Amino acid sequence: MMPEPENSNREHTRDETGDAWLLEKLPLEITRTETQKKRSDRLSLFHKEQFLAGVSTTIADRLALHAGSILTQGLLRKIRQEEDREKAFASGYSLIAIRDHSEQEFIQKLKRRGFSDEIVQSCRRSFADKDLLNDERFAVQFAQGKFSVNGWGPSKILSALRRKGISEAIARKALEDTFQEDDATESCIQLIQKREAHFRREVDPIKRKQKVFRFLHSKGYTMDVIHASSKEIEWLC
Repeated sequence: MMPEPENSNREHTRDETGDAWLLEKLPLEITRTETQKKRSDRLSLFHKEQFLAGVSTTIADRLALHAGSILTQGLLRKIRQEEDREKAFASGYSLIAIRDHSEQEFIQKLKRRGFSDEIVQSCRRSFADKDLLNDERFAVQFAQGKFSVNGWGPSKILSALRRKGISEAIARKALEDTFQEDDATESCIQLIQKREAHFRREVDPIKRKQKVFRFLHSKGYTMDVIHASSKEIEWLC
């Protein structure tokens, strides 16, 4: 799995401060448009020789921007809003390409990148409608991955799913789909066996068992399961 990129350089959406000089001059006629040299998917808008704004070709088509169009304050704000929306959707796709996300994770990460609540919610709805966001699927994949790869038990998985905004009903259903009757006990036995050399360095049998119990409890297993699994290990009996 690819590591998720850090977002130390937040993708702030544009406010009107950077457009203040232009807003004062509007309305102006767009006298020509040019395809940008380094970005063939973007157009530069001009009034005579004065650069006004850059815009994606999709937005230009959607808003019918062409030579002869009048750029008003309202239209400029609409362009900026649509540009931010495109950036949010691109960010959303980059997140989903790395791994599945819960809806809460998705929302929080887009907000941290500076996108407005309205744009974030629009993006969330669109991704959910396309089944790119699905808390039920995410919960099952998360639970099964943490169990099979990390050896997490039900309690630890449940707590993690809650932190990711998964509802109680969906989280518990994911646990039911992940853990069969003897899975938790068998997983505990395997975890103990993998760390046998470490645990057996403790010569005091009581302290040794305490260390094993603390380790398994930190992994999210119940005391009933821990007791049952420890009875299957000869050197713990």
